[in-house]
Amino acid sequence: MIHYHGTPMTGSDWPQLQLARRHAMVSFAAPQQIETIAEICQSFVLDNGAFSAWTRGEPLDIEGFREWAGIWSKHPG
Repeated sequence: MIHYHGTPMTGSDWPQLQLARRHAMVSFAAPQQIETIAEICQSFVLDNGAFSAWTRGEPLDIEGFREWAGIWSKHPG
């Protein structure tokens, strides 16, 4: 079983110390670290951000998620 670490992570040296060569989950609701995650992690998965949208009372942007996931689905991670 693969253990995925949730993002976003905080702190000045978060990528090198916490996620390097590990597995991460990146939410569409907080995608700001995806480029770094894609570079340093062994693998990553994309989350549609549905829970975050629900807790904020916002509609789920399904089309936006599809576009974002389509871009990152070509990445080998």
